[in-house]
Amino acid sequence: MHAEATEVLGDRKPGHDDLSRLTYTTMVIQEAMRLYPPVWGLPRQATSADDIGGYRVPAGADVMICPYTLHRHPAFWPEPDRFDPERFSAEAAGPAHRYAYIPFGAGPRVCVGSHLGMMEATLVAAMVARRFRLELIPGRAVAPEANLSLRVQGGLPMVVRPA
Repeated sequence: MHAEATEVLGDRKPGHDDLSRLTYTTMVIQEAMRLYPPVWGLPRQATSADDIGGYRVPAGADVMICPYTLHRHPAFWPEPDRFDPERFSAEAAGPAHRYAYIPFGAGPRVCVGSHLGMMEATLVAAMVARRFRLELIPGRAVAPEANLSLRVQGGLPMVVRPA
């Protein structure tokens, strides 16, 4: 990310036109959201009766879709627990199912701010990577904590160094 951000941005402020050139940074953001989607659970209501994996779901039933587990399902993702931004490259095949990756939800209730969120995350990550190296403090475990949104349990203590 540092090399890409330095090459694309130099020492100037980023602009919208830079997004298409920050391909690796975008892939890193996508992979981070695959492993740790900002919204870990999406409550929905079944509009009609269905059978899902052998379980009968009656019309009107409350259903919870869990992107956290969906994004780690081995039927959709090879080596699902491994951080691999390359799985989002233009050359990669992509997920095995069109709804296997839903960090912003999907369908008619998809997050209206998804494009703004991706733009902001990509540009901010590139600006940080251009100037700093972030390292997890040795011996500190990273564990997700599910609240309204998914966050790191106990915070994420980091060492910040100049790039």
